[in-house]
Amino acid sequence: MTLVRLLEGPVRVRRANERVNSLGGPRRQALQEMPANKRATCLNEGGSGAAGTAPSLAPQDVSEVECVDNLPEKRPMSGVESQPNQPGRTRRAGRGRRRNGEGTVRARLNGTYEVRVPLGGGRYKSLYGKTEREVLAKLRTAQRQQEQGLDLGKASKWTVGAWLDHWLAQIISQREPTTRASYATIVRLHIEPKLGKVLLAKLSVEHIERWLSDLATQGVGASTRRDALTRLRTALKLAERRGHIIRNVASLVELPPVHRRQRPAPEPDRVRRLLEAAHDDPRLHAFVLVGVGAGLRRAEAMGLQWGDVDLEAGRISVRRRVNRITGRGLLVRPGAKSRAGERTVYVAPMVMDAFRRLSSTLQAERHAAGGAWCGADDPAAPDAFVL
Repeated sequence: MTLVRLLEGPVRVRRANERVNSLGGPRRQALQEMPANKRATCLNEGGSGAAGTAPSLAPQDVSEVECVDNLPEKRPMSGVESQPNQPGRTRRAGRGRRRNGEGTVRARLNGTYEVRVPLGGGRYKSLYGKTEREVLAKLRTAQRQQEQGLDLGKASKWTVGAWLDHWLAQIISQREPTTRASYATIVRLHIEPKLGKVLLAKLSVEHIERWLSDLATQGVGASTRRDALTRLRTALKLAERRGHIIRNVASLVELPPVHRRQRPAPEPDRVRRLLEAAHDDPRLHAFVLVGVGAGLRRAEAMGLQWGDVDLEAGRISVRRRVNRITGRGLLVRPGAKSRAGERTVYVAPMVMDAFRRLSSTLQAERHAAGGAWCGADDPAAPDAFVL
């Protein structure tokens, strides 16, 4: 009798476990979470054994179903594991077993939630939110970004200003000096003051729309705003190609419309007054005439050498240009702005007369200056600059 009672417990537990494994669905899960002795009693409910023998271990299905259905409803944990007097530690949020890919959400002591995204190489990125649902939404967004090739580790380090500085220094440095200077001015004056501190990965269409609206309020013209947005688009296109951002949000913003007006030719009376005002200075007089009479750009006019001016034939050849670059002084470059700009222009006799007068003035100034002369020894030599 005593031996039977000693063996009764283990046998009931073993057979109860076998019975649980044959079940499925929520009943099996509920029974598995019960203590072993209580599970055995529940499964043998309705069975009665004779004195001195083990009770029946094969209950009717009806008793089994009733037993499981009568279990108290399983509720998600409303709190977290209590860890008092341990500031700074996080606690696992109580929401049962998660699906694959959901990660481990932790409830922080300040009431927010945290989930970590693996970056590879043992590195992780933490995401935070006010609710568990919010951090899971951020986790799914981060996982989609990783699938699309975004490096979350690198993306979080770049601000718009830092990326634009890198773009100017490493990419635009290969462009023409005047182009580099123009781009740098637009970035410094119009982009970085408003967008420079925004994280590259968090830059949105709304950020850019507010920025353009602020520029318009400040009186920045439509053409300048259009140029600034175009530069931002170009820089973000490279960031997108290198995986720092998912998409180029600047390309989703429409360029400000620019209404270009046809500029009529200056009235003869205004040109006459301009020439009369510049007549006393031979250099300025020749500069105005070559712009008005020959249509040369400022850089092209400043790049003229005496070898480019044929006083007898009355023609000027455009072969180089001179620009003033901030921090570098005058920059001389061969060729015109475009291939079509390298041209020979026939001009009116009054333009040639202005050049003859300028040549005589330069010779007289050279003779009067003596050893203090700073220009070419022969100011009218073919390789000497005219203006």
